[in-house]
Amino acid sequence: METTLRLLRMVWSALLFSIVMYVLIGERVGPHRTALDPTIFRAIAFVAVATVGMIFAVRRMIVLRAAQTLAGQPADNAANLRWRGGYIVTFALCEAIALYGFVLRMQGFSLSQVAPFYFGGLLLMVYFGPRRPASNEVGAGVSTVG
Repeated sequence: METTLRLLRMVWSALLFSIVMYVLIGERVGPHRTALDPTIFRAIAFVAVATVGMIFAVRRMIVLRAAQTLAGQPADNAANLRWRGGYIVTFALCEAIALYGFVLRMQGFSLSQVAPFYFGGLLLMVYFGPRRPASNEVGAGVSTVG
């Protein structure tokens, strides 16, 4: 469990750093166009909202169920793999939201327009950071998402 948690924290830290890099690179390299199609922005915003829904679904269906199993049976290797995989999928989905902002920035949208994507991805990544499964969060925790 400790090695898995350490691995998840390393992946999580690297992905947090990459979100900061998206902002910096987007500001350094991003084009500055004036005529932009708002349809692209709306479509990607819709995809980002759907991605947030997927994050909550993955947390509920994979991570919390595996954490419940691990709380009762810490040596269950299959539950440990599901728990780790669920966290990695959660991190990837959070990262995708920030990446949508980066793509929009590369299309020419301003920082103020894409900041909600960066901030949302970063905030979700921090909120769903890796935590050790504990028996106190599992009993009533199955009904919660965090």
